[in-house]
Amino acid sequence: MTQEHSATDVADSNGAIVFVCRDPGRRAIVEGLVQSTRTHAAAADALLAVARTAPRAVLLNLEDVAGSEQDVLAALQRCRPDVPVYVLIAPEDEPIGRRLVAEGAADYFVLPSGIKRLPTLLEPEIETASPPSSADVGNRRAAELFRAACGLAELAGSQPQPLLRDGAMLILRALGARQGCVFSRGAEAGGAERVVTLGETDTDDLARLEAERAAAERALRTGETLLVEAGTAGAPPDGLLCVPIRDADTTFGALCLSGKTDGTPLEQDDRDAATALADALAHLYRSALLRNEHARLALRDVNTGLLKADPFLTCLEAQIVRAKDLHVEVGLLLLEPQPSVQAQEADVLERLGVAIRAALARGWEAGRLDTGLYAVSMHRAPEDKSLYKTADDFYEAAARHLALAGQRVDAGLRLRTALAVFPRDGATTKALVAAAEARLAVPA
Repeated sequence: MTQEHSATDVADSNGAIVFVCRDPGRRAIVEGLVQSTRTHAAAADALLAVARTAPRAVLLNLEDVAGSEQDVLAALQRCRPDVPVYVLIAPEDEPIGRRLVAEGAADYFVLPSGIKRLPTLLEPEIETASPPSSADVGNRRAAELFRAACGLAELAGSQPQPLLRDGAMLILRALGARQGCVFSRGAEAGGAERVVTLGETDTDDLARLEAERAAAERALRTGETLLVEAGTAGAPPDGLLCVPIRDADTTFGALCLSGKTDGTPLEQDDRDAATALADALAHLYRSALLRNEHARLALRDVNTGLLKADPFLTCLEAQIVRAKDLHVEVGLLLLEPQPSVQAQEADVLERLGVAIRAALARGWEAGRLDTGLYAVSMHRAPEDKSLYKTADDFYEAAARHLALAGQRVDAGLRLRTALAVFPRDGATTKALVAAAEARLAVPA
């Protein structure tokens, strides 16, 4: 049955947001952030309300439609295919959110931080009774672009991949995209992988899909911006705009726009606005990558790449907790150079740390507890059990293997080793370290 849209439908679509939620606290937060919210405790009530009057958007609290979220989304799309559907999810449910977006949902908001984006994407616009003038249209466009820039700023603390995805969606919506997508570099060199899609995803429109991919691959390879006007051979009917998400000399992705909701052609103004916002997104994305890299490096000794003392002990504690649950052992091996002239040199100690790290087997972790004191945590992998009759055989072989790191640095450098094993020598990190240090202190 085809749903007829009345004048009332159109008027209401500019304001009301239908929200499906039973949680009083979450309802209060959303209703405080988004005006003109019509909240329903049951999905069935919301579907009836949407069928009667088209809202501006629908927001589903995933908890309240869990298990039937795909059916509810499909029903809403059949009833009102032009009304965007958003989903409110917990962090652990993000895979479900991505799946729903792939099936037609407009976007999802991850609690708690993602809820801050609700006003940006769902806040209704004030419509004037008279036809808008060109100045009104220009002002509204400028306001949309400004809100997108503010939205990008709010994403500054996000992790790289969510930042790229959410930032791209903000830009596409600010440009009034009816159809748009974002590509990033795929696993293959020079390849383009679609990571964000907005609007229609008709796989039968192969010409448009191929045009977008070709433009994205070119933008990723050369870093250039492409504006193909409508009517150009091989271009989508409404033209194509492809803007690289590029900072300095690195291109992280490409944003493609192949249709606008107002039906106007893609122009130089769209190119300029998209370029400015994409540049800001690229700068934020690079900053997020650097922030993660700096956080990783802050846990490690700069000269050797080994974990610093506190991060190593934290890692060992986590291994012990896991070993308790699995009823397995964890070995802690301390390594220290025997007193000699070369063992006191900073350069030798740094190269020794690098050599120890290079000698680690899969699943082992190493740290630098002091200037000349190194530690390695290890456990027996299933394949190790077939090579050694007992656990002690495994630990002895591991100690001999790691002790050879000293000779790789200097033929005369010898390492002393001491072993402590959970749970035999202690049930805590502190107890294991104390047991190993006591054995290391015994004269050879």
